[in-house]
Amino acid sequence: VIMAATIAFGMGIDKPDIRCVVHTHLPSSVEAYYQEIGRAGRDGAAAETLMLFGLDDIRQRRRFIDEDGTDIDHQRREHKRLDALVALAEASSCRRAMLLGYFGEDAAACGNSDI
Repeated sequence: VIMAATIAFGMGIDKPDIRCVVHTHLPSSVEAYYQEIGRAGRDGAAAETLMLFGLDDIRQRRRFIDEDGTDIDHQRREHKRLDALVALAEASSCRRAMLLGYFGEDAAACGNSDI
């Protein structure tokens, strides 16, 4: 069974046997990415994630932040959040350990990431 969804993961999709989550663009934040990939493997079986993105995704996200009418401090925080997401996506070490480290958890390299 294949399920294709856009923002449906935030709308109550609760299937325990999702084997793969694919992002065809840069997620909105590390927090959103973590929540979305957490849908895979809820039944305890192995699952995979894949994130595809390009420089245009980063450029567009930066433009959205810069064009947001909020104060400069908010824009700085959003740019830092985007920087963290790009660092995760472009990591040259275990992404799981990096992701958990973002949330303050220590984790050894899992041996399962694409690095």
